[in-house]
Amino acid sequence: TRKGDGQFDVSAARAFARTSIAAGQSSQGIETLARFATNVAPADLVAYDMILATLHDSLNQAGKAQALFDAAIQIAPAEPAPYLQQAAAFARKKEIAKALAVLDRGIAAGAPKEQLLLVRAEIQKSDGQIDNAIVTYRDLLRVNPKSAIGANELANLLADQRPLDLDALRQ
Repeated sequence: TRKGDGQFDVSAARAFARTSIAAGQSSQGIETLARFATNVAPADLVAYDMILATLHDSLNQAGKAQALFDAAIQIAPAEPAPYLQQAAAFARKKEIAKALAVLDRGIAAGAPKEQLLLVRAEIQKSDGQIDNAIVTYRDLLRVNPKSAIGANELANLLADQRPLDLDALRQ
């Protein structure tokens, strides 16, 4: 997890964390990464906190993971990654309201809306909130009218859910 200059290597640390989780050794992964804390450049602190949060989340240590997500957000409030990762963690636990609230918090903080809205719609769709997902995909297309993913997903939902609504199908 160190580059040739002794600094923290974010890509290697992510791979190490994934491997630690897959091997059931998240605790050991946390201990190992904690030794590198002093070598983390300020520009890499958000990534470092999120890697540790992932490891804590895999151990069902929600409080520690939450604190690390919050630390990452404090460092870079307009960076979308902490919001996306935290929302995904809540969604995996079926805490949909919390997942959506995190994404809304990111939007309010000025993080790029397109990514957050896309994930928001996917979470709503997977939770059966089809009408809300349709609204969110429309919001996404207002932010980026050229979003092929947003347009395709909206079209699929409208065709599946409202096949007799000709106005919706034209959209």
